Amino acid sequence: MEHQTYPPTDGRTLKALREDAGVSQDDVAAFIPTTRQALRRWEQHPRLPYLKAEQYRKALASAVEAKATA
Repeated sequence: MEHQTYPPTDGRTLKALREDAGVSQDDVAAFIPTTRQALRRWEQHPRLPYLKAEQYRKALASAVEAKATA
């Protein structure tokens, strides 16, 4: 049986992805029903719950797409 890998759940890794994309916390928070302050706490967490990490990744993708079309 092949081992299945999951996307990162380390908030610090997600923060690095966001910074590499040139997107602000406010941009990502606009796609999640949360505040920039809460998002900051997520990014400091070494092991986010999978569903929060997934929500963050989707919001980041939306923010990057919105920035690209702006």
